[in-house]
Amino acid sequence: MFLSACQIGGLWFAMAWLALASYSAHADQTPIGAEVQAQLALPEDKIDVADAALVFAKEINPATDTAAYSGKIDHLADEVRKAAGPMPTLDKDA
Repeated sequence: MFLSACQIGGLWFAMAWLALASYSAHADQTPIGAEVQAQLALPEDKIDVADAALVFAKEINPATDTAAYSGKIDHLADEVRKAAGPMPTLDKDA
């Protein structure tokens, strides 16, 4: 079963939100790291949901192998692109 790009984005958004909610529950005990602050400072249209989720995960659990998870996300995105087939091109003269 393949997930659409929208479903994948939704899953990563949910994971990031849950990580942030968990993190904020302990905010009075733990200072926010520089990478999390950088993510939170980004305008909404500049946030890469997968990167944000990995930054939050690493903040909560420093043992998180973000490079490995990033590779898995890239692989999953490649599989979605293959399943979706070629993207239509816009005719500039139309």
